[in-house]
Amino acid sequence: GSLAALLVCRLTGRPLRDPVIAADGNTYERQALAARLRQGSCQSPATGQTLHGGAVRPNFAVRDLLSALCV
Repeated sequence: GSLAALLVCRLTGRPLRDPVIAADGNTYERQALAARLRQGSCQSPATGQTLHGGAVRPNFAVRDLLSALCV
């Protein structure tokens, strides 16, 4: 896929602004993933794997890339 396709949230289909890494190793938009977890969904939208604890980490690499590309 293209670089632009990699910089899109799998939940919203929109460009990432505040990318986070979930327990499944995939990157999502922070607010979209938080909303999904608040609704009680504990499954990864990408893999179906359980997202234990709902912990996320900032994805600094993607954030830096977005900044460098001025997206």
